[in-house]
Amino acid sequence: MNRIDPWNDNINLINIFKNTSRKELFIYGPTNKNGKRIYINFIFYKNNNIINISSNEFDFDSRVNVDLNDNSAKINYIETFKKNGKEFYSGTDVMKLLLKILKNLNIIKVSLIDQSQITCKNRINDPKFLFSNSISYAIITLLKNNKTLYMKFGFKPYLNNKNKSSNIIDIIDNLKTITWQNIIDIIENGELTIKHIMNNKNNISNLDIKNIDTWIKYWKIIQKSFNFLYVRFKDLSNGPFDAFKHYNSAECQMFINWLELYSLSRYYEKTSYNFYIKNGTKHTFIIPYKSEFINLLNLLKNVEWIIENLQTTTCNININSHNKL
Repeated sequence: MNRIDPWNDNINLINIFKNTSRKELFIYGPTNKNGKRIYINFIFYKNNNIINISSNEFDFDSRVNVDLNDNSAKINYIETFKKNGKEFYSGTDVMKLLLKILKNLNIIKVSLIDQSQITCKNRINDPKFLFSNSISYAIITLLKNNKTLYMKFGFKPYLNNKNKSSNIIDIIDNLKTITWQNIIDIIENGELTIKHIMNNKNNISNLDIKNIDTWIKYWKIIQKSFNFLYVRFKDLSNGPFDAFKHYNSAECQMFINWLELYSLSRYYEKTSYNFYIKNGTKHTFIIPYKSEFINLLNLLKNVEWIIENLQTTTCNININSHNKL
């Protein structure tokens, strides 16, 4: 059995292929949040100058393609590592291990496409509102920490060979300038409009709402989620987007559902509503920075995340740095 500790063993993994094209290795992982380490079984398969790395563990899937011709690697998939049905290594830990392996292989450039998703318990599950019950994990980590999991490791987002880091951070900064009152005005007048609709079903022209009954149900879900955030975090944050610094997965749906106002899961270009206000007249309410939020969703969907030089990057892949985003 070949056991390797990439943090402590003085070994160049390139040398394992001297007499074979396939190698099974048990690689010692980093220290997890409980101070423990474990060996993970990986298969290395070399064909010419291409190495495919994959896990040989049950119920654990991580895949990497390495091209020794230009010292580059593409991480195709990672997931958490479980032992006895419980998480032993987080996605952060697994990424750290893979980058350590790649660094040992003298890899320079590392790339990946971020497809990480989360599903909130009790999230809206109605096809009239959502295309998918899963949402991008990158959105959550950006709003919570101003960086994604991959940014933590030194990855930068590229689209058409252009670094989009500043574009992404600028949008996040703009969203966090939105005050509670900015959204309260929209939510409260949406509620007034619902009351007007219920009392005047024959006089609801120019609201630009295609299906009134569906919209009312949709709006009440947004309102419930927003009110939860406001009551809980109005004194702890400057606005609803800033409140994501207090995000916790147990209450995920209450943080997330109101973002349907921003077309989180169902693309809808509408950036304003004609709502009835207290005197019974209509007023146009602009959803602040909605276009920018949609641009952010599109950026995160299409960018490629790249470390230009793994050998010199300052990303933290130390054995004990197990903090999670």
